[in-house]
Amino acid sequence: MFEENDAKRAIAENLSAMMHARGLTQTKLAEMAGVKQVFISRLLSQVMVPNAVDLANIADALGTTSDVLMTSGDVLKKSKKAVRAC
Repeated sequence: MFEENDAKRAIAENLSAMMHARGLTQTKLAEMAGVKQVFISRLLSQVMVPNAVDLANIADALGTTSDVLMTSGDVLKKSKKAVRAC
């Protein structure tokens, strides 16, 4: 079962990595997603889990899906390896 703390960690790790890869600041991502910068900060600090609408807006701003943002890094690494092996 996916625990709230697992969700917080996965979102924070994926959000941080995607922001870094795209050269986005918290402020810029917040503008793009229609949320406040403090909201992005709280997600990165693993203080909260976003509702489905906010998560979808953030995912859209990053060019990804909510599912990817909520997938733990271990799962993503394993799936990338599996794709490369094909």
